[in-house]
Amino acid sequence: MSAFRETSLVKEVVIVNGLPTVISKRLPRRSIHKIVIVVIPGNPGLVEFYDGFVTTLFNSLQGQWPIYAISHAGHSPTEGYPLNPFPKSSHGDITAGKSSFPLTLKEQIAHKNEFLERHIPPHSRILLIGHSIGAYIILHILKTCSRASDITKAILLFPTIERMAVSPSGKYVTPMVKYFNWLTLSAVGVFSVFPVSVKTFLVKWWLSDRKNLISGSVESVLKLLSPKVINGVVTMARDEMTQVVLCDEEVIKKNLNKLILYYGTIDNWCPVSYYKDMKKRFPDGEIYLCQKKFDHAFVLESSHEVAEMVSSWIQDVIT
Repeated sequence: MSAFRETSLVKEVVIVNGLPTVISKRLPRRSIHKIVIVVIPGNPGLVEFYDGFVTTLFNSLQGQWPIYAISHAGHSPTEGYPLNPFPKSSHGDITAGKSSFPLTLKEQIAHKNEFLERHIPPHSRILLIGHSIGAYIILHILKTCSRASDITKAILLFPTIERMAVSPSGKYVTPMVKYFNWLTLSAVGVFSVFPVSVKTFLVKWWLSDRKNLISGSVESVLKLLSPKVINGVVTMARDEMTQVVLCDEEVIKKNLNKLILYYGTIDNWCPVSYYKDMKKRFPDGEIYLCQKKFDHAFVLESSHEVAEMVSSWIQDVIT
């Protein structure tokens, strides 16, 4: 068996901006990393949803490069994962900031900047992969992070970087998070008191129409459906509907040679018309339209296929 397959997916809690944050990582056996890959999730930002994606990507790259996936602060429950207190947050006390949940979208962006600045080895080249709102966060990282110059490539999957509230899904979600978030929180509160067996049955029933469900998806959804996590998800989503409006053409133009944008054909968050508009704005950019009908929430059914596609792009960058 090759050496890279002997390493396993590791989950731990690190302190980022004073906040306990769950990360997943696959690390090569060698300790010096010239290239580091970082995955930034969509919303919900539970890192557990990306386990299959990270594992397939790591194996497809022959285990050569470390891969980190970072949860949005407060989205992945920290219970049961070991704490890695180093490097210490710039805020000092590792318990600082716990009371600041839930985080706004702006605070989540600052959270990812801090992670790159303090938890990724200095002098490493960084490859970013952002899914959904993770793509929007990456564009802000390219503008505001002190390590922006170290970013070699940024892959934006199903990128919600403009006009979210008026997208087909946004028209439905906007009034829910703006006016009826109390209803969502109440429903999740009731759900949370059910026995585990009942909760598992209900989640399996809810996901029953997905024929190729990735292993572990039911467990991840169960972690999602807690009042604390949903409060963080809704808070972030409310900001997304009001703040993700205009495409930041300036940052895209400045970093066009670093970017790959991948749009879906059945994506109600960034429909095909958004892809066509982006191609018109940046005809020389690496902007692709999915030909395989991957869903926006690809992590539930198509993690392996998308990871293999992303692997081919990364190999073109690092070879």
